[in-house]
Amino acid sequence: MKKKSLILIPLMIIILIFLIIVNKGSSTKLVREELNNTQNNKSESILVESTPKEQKASMQEKKEEKPQLVNLDDKAILSLINSAQESFFKVTRGVKALDDRYGMLSEEFNSPEKLQKYLDLYWTKNAAEDIIKFIGAKYINNKYCIILGDASEFDILNGKILKKKQDKDTIYLTIRAYWFDEAENKNFELKFENNKWLVDYFEGSFGVIGESKEIKSTEVTPERAVQIVLELTADKSENTAAFDREEVRDGVKYYVIQVFDNMPTHTAARGWYFVNSKDGIVYEWDLASDKLNLIKKKK
Repeated sequence: MKKKSLILIPLMIIILIFLIIVNKGSSTKLVREELNNTQNNKSESILVESTPKEQKASMQEKKEEKPQLVNLDDKAILSLINSAQESFFKVTRGVKALDDRYGMLSEEFNSPEKLQKYLDLYWTKNAAEDIIKFIGAKYINNKYCIILGDASEFDILNGKILKKKQDKDTIYLTIRAYWFDEAENKNFELKFENNKWLVDYFEGSFGVIGESKEIKSTEVTPERAVQIVLELTADKSENTAAFDREEVRDGVKYYVIQVFDNMPTHTAARGWYFVNSKDGIVYEWDLASDKLNLIKKKK
C-alpha cells in the first residue's frame, strides 16, 4: 500500500504540471486573441474616422477642378469682341421711340430675362449687368425701354492686337481699332466663364463696359472734363469753358460743362456738355429735347 502511494505521487505531479502548461497556453491564446481584437477594432475605428475626411478631401479636389481653358488665336479674339459689340448695337438700335428720351425694345429683348439671355452669349455676368445699367433698361407703362442714344461701332475685325497677356482665366488686350477714319488704341479683357471665353471689359465708342482688373481706375476730374470739352469744341473762336455742376442720369455721373465764345465786347453762351466721369466720353446737351448727343472727336 505504501509502495502504491509512492507511485501515485509522481504521477499526480506530472498531471498537475501538464494542466498548468495547458492553462497557461490557453491564457496566452486568449490574451493574444483579445489583443488582436483590440487592434482590429482600432483599425476599423481609424478607417471609419478617416473615411469622411478622405471623402471631404476628394469632394474638395473635385470642387476645385477647373474646366480646361480653350486657346484663342488672334482672329478668334477679334471675332468675339466684334460679336459682343454687335450685340450691344443690336439691342440699342432695334428700338421704337416712346418719347424724346426712351425707346421700347424689340420683341426679342422686351423683358429682363430675354435681354439677359442674349447678352450672356458674349458678355460675362458682371459686364452684362453693367450694360443693362448703362442703357437704363426699365419698364415704362408696362413697356421694357432703354435710353435713346446714337453711337457708331469700331472696326474691330480689321483691327490689330498690339498687346496680349493671359493670366490664368483672363486675357488682357490692347487693340488698334478704327472709328470712322481715326485709329484708336482700346483696351479689352476676356474672361473664361461658364466654360467659354466672354468679354468682361470693353472700351467702345459709346463708353466703357465692365471694370478692368488691370487698368487702375482713373476717374475724370472736373478740371480734366473742362479740358476735354475745350479740345473737342476748339475752332477759330476763342472758347472758354467752365464747370457748372455734377449730375447723375440713370446711375451715371456726369460733369456738366458750359462753353462760351469770347467776343470783342462780350461773352456769348455757346452750349452745354455732359462729360462721363468714368471714361471722359462727351455728349452735347440738347436743351429742347433734354437728350445727350455723342460728340465725335476732332482730329
